[in-house]
Amino acid sequence: MTISHLSKSYGVHPVFQDRTFTIDEGKINVLAGPSGSGKTTLLRIICGLEQPDAGDLSALRGKRFSMVFQENRLCRNLSASANVRLVSDSGTANRLLVELGLGDSLRQPVKYLSGGMQRRVALARALAAQSDILLLDEPFTGLDDETKEEVIRLFLKLAERKTTILVTHDTREVALMGDVRMIRL
Repeated sequence: MTISHLSKSYGVHPVFQDRTFTIDEGKINVLAGPSGSGKTTLLRIICGLEQPDAGDLSALRGKRFSMVFQENRLCRNLSASANVRLVSDSGTANRLLVELGLGDSLRQPVKYLSGGMQRRVALARALAAQSDILLLDEPFTGLDDETKEEVIRLFLKLAERKTTILVTHDTREVALMGDVRMIRL
């Protein structure tokens, strides 16, 4: 998939100009660049939450997206399981949460879960959704090192052959993921 000549500004402040890049289908594509280079804005444009000033996104027409935002965006009064069931069936929701180490917290409202646990619920919800493209904005933030390694291993298994666009500033996360495609902004 090729995204061509993409530009975005907020008022007189350009975020990026005339960017063209390809996204490898069925692979993990990592967006890299300094803070303020437009990585989050690009994810928001790709899934239709924002409009570019210029450029062609026709390669993405008709695609279904699931996303982990920088913030978890969970329904705080719902349980971990209920949050994932918003996009999936009960069996899939509970299986994913158990695999992500949240088996003891399935029925607990997410407002009582730690930040790292909430992050795993958000990741489970994105993985459970029926989508063509998975968009992940700093998906492993808030996880301790040991949990992060386990979650990345599980993520690689669950997202296998799924087109994924992932934003991270952590080069260690990229190293743990192995064979990924880097896109520099």
